[in-house]
Amino acid sequence: MSFTQLAAKFTAPYIACTAVGVGLTGYFYYGNLALKYQGLLPYTDSRIQPTYPQRLDAWAWTYGMGKKHMGLSITIGTLVYTTAAILTPMVKLRLPLLIAAGLSASNAVWTLSLMQPINNRLSELAEKSKVDPLVPSTEVDDLIARWKRLHNVRLVLGASAYFTGVAVLLLSM
Repeated sequence: MSFTQLAAKFTAPYIACTAVGVGLTGYFYYGNLALKYQGLLPYTDSRIQPTYPQRLDAWAWTYGMGKKHMGLSITIGTLVYTTAAILTPMVKLRLPLLIAAGLSASNAVWTLSLMQPINNRLSELAEKSKVDPLVPSTEVDDLIARWKRLHNVRLVLGASAYFTGVAVLLLSM
């Protein structure tokens, strides 16, 4: 298949929507994977021994950036996968596209229902630590550890949505 033929395939609205969904869920998945192993999130690990206010600042910055970028990517990813499922003329691709949309949506539900209370409490502690650096250390450790465990589920959901979208895209070609 020539490049021109491949590019022509992307003019089909359902393939274009699927490609955008793959891009967005890939951004979500690989961005969260990088967050887990690089950048500021590993810095919150107490073995590195930053102070608790430093750990909370690192977490708060990461959370502030992540809720914008990752929230948008997963929301729009859900919408474009759903749109692709509606637009596809290939009936066999509807279910996988709806599964990708459902996985993306479940990631948002997971985050809002189970992780938001932890996010809220860590945000409160981050604000308090700016005034009083003696924050409850065991609570910070417990909250960050729980957040990291719950974050692993988001990685699995994100990877599943992404790779389902990739499979649909490859089957569309």
